[in-house]
Amino acid sequence: MDDSLMYEISKQRVDRLIHSCAYSANVTNMIQ
Repeated sequence: MDDSLMYEISKQRVDRLIHSCAYSANVTNMIQ
């Protein structure tokens, strides 16, 4: 595997994780 490719994959994974966390926070705020 290429290092830069691994970096892109991990970056996308982190981005997705951040988005899902932010989404969960938004839903929690709407419920309250």
